Amino acid sequence: MTRANDDPWSRRDTWLLSLLAAAFLASRLIWLAANPASTGYWEESYRWLAAHDLLGSPQLPLLEYQADHYQGGSLVMAALVAPCFWLFGESTFAFKIPALLVSLASLAMLYVIGRSFFERRTALLACASFLAGPPLVAYMGLVVMGSHGESVLLSLLQVFICLCLLEERWTGAWGWVPLGLVSGLGLWFCYTTAFSLAACGVAWLVFRGLPRPRALVAALAGGIAGLTPWLVYNLRYDFRGLDRLREVFGYGNPIDPWPTEGALRKLGSLLTHDLPEGAIEPFARTLPRPAAIALMIAFAVPLCAALSLAAARLLRIAWRALRPGARAVFVADYSHGLLKVDLFSGR
Repeated sequence: MTRANDDPWSRRDTWLLSLLAAAFLASRLIWLAANPASTGYWEESYRWLAAHDLLGSPQLPLLEYQADHYQGGSLVMAALVAPCFWLFGESTFAFKIPALLVSLASLAMLYVIGRSFFERRTALLACASFLAGPPLVAYMGLVVMGSHGESVLLSLLQVFICLCLLEERWTGAWGWVPLGLVSGLGLWFCYTTAFSLAACGVAWLVFRGLPRPRALVAALAGGIAGLTPWLVYNLRYDFRGLDRLREVFGYGNPIDPWPTEGALRKLGSLLTHDLPEGAIEPFARTLPRPAAIALMIAFAVPLCAALSLAAARLLRIAWRALRPGARAVFVADYSHGLLKVDLFSGR
């Protein structure tokens, strides 16, 4: 793979990223100062108490401060809150600092990925979407949970490493160890990082085919190292962390107040209810219904259009690749923020 756009990082990028970070911090801090109650979630109370305990005299082994069997991110966030309490005292502002910083780091990673592998315009569009995206994005950036909102950062790190490998900036089996390590830590942090891991795997298969055995072994070694906290904890509880996966797909007896549904029915609920309404949380029930529906459409239409165009492009690539005698030449042309794949018939 070769890059068509080798414009290096410049002082202009540093200034742009600084301005984006300032806009991010200003908007979130204004929200936090004006209406702190609207940034709260009932599960945060456990993170607060865990941080308080860690700061004093812990009564439990460290891993036991996880909020549940499957989510190590809750422990990470509580551990990050503890020094903020020590520096600033126990207050809502001090409690929210780790969530704010993790979300800020996600914004920075979006810019770095867009700028490093595409172009400056792509980086700016990605960050603008993050800043002015669905309300749920901003809300989860101020909620101290250690789950979906914070796992975005680990997913972005996965994508960054995967692109480094695809573009051969990192070579050899050792280049795969960081991908495995971040993925393992991400899965321990919150299972949602499995989605970005799957996306990286599919991208590699499309552009490069099956990885070499040495690369897979290196990635697996890094993954096991990253998953070590999850393994240590779940060995004590007969791998109860796996029960959550069964519950999410409609099996078992979840403690959550959701109805038991089969996998197909749950998928239908996800597409018709959870995604549209979730995009405008926490305001879905506070806005007038017509306004809520209009806001859902405003976010759903561009998303559906982008997904449809991406799917159509992949189908075209697959169709051309399956033609008799076709062979692929992969050229990374980032001059317009797009990865171009040229497929043509070989002689």
